[in-house]
Amino acid sequence: MKESCVDYIIQTDRSLLDEQLKRADTLDTKATVFLGLAGVMFGVVATGWTQRHPWGHPWTTLIALALMLAVIVCVVLALMPRTYQNPPDAKGLYENCTKNDLQDVKAQLAKDMTDAISGNDRVLAAKVRLVTAAYVLMLATVISISVPAMAFLTE
Repeated sequence: MKESCVDYIIQTDRSLLDEQLKRADTLDTKATVFLGLAGVMFGVVATGWTQRHPWGHPWTTLIALALMLAVIVCVVLALMPRTYQNPPDAKGLYENCTKNDLQDVKAQLAKDMTDAISGNDRVLAAKVRLVTAAYVLMLATVISISVPAMAFLTE
């Protein structure tokens, strides 16, 4: 591989890895906000359960509690610590530099970075699915509470 091509790959991969880490931080922020909202909504729904079911039938409140519990589970799974690959590994890079010429070291670094991007994409895709599921379940909870509540309040 030409040296300029390898340098370009390394530069591009570094940008992509940085972008992936920013996306992971953004998803963690969204998941944290959902966790806070879920906690508040769970408290509101649980309070309704202990009173006379202000959202209509007791099953409505039970369904809302189950949905909020599902939201919390999705968010906790999304927030679980994950390891993102972010080469180069300093020790490995040093050892590689002492044994090989610069062109081979750069080629290996480019390969490691490209592999890391693929691995991180899988981790981020799972996190996106969990945050999206939490969002959909939260909307379902709001709907399951608000529709019976509107009917209850208009009586």
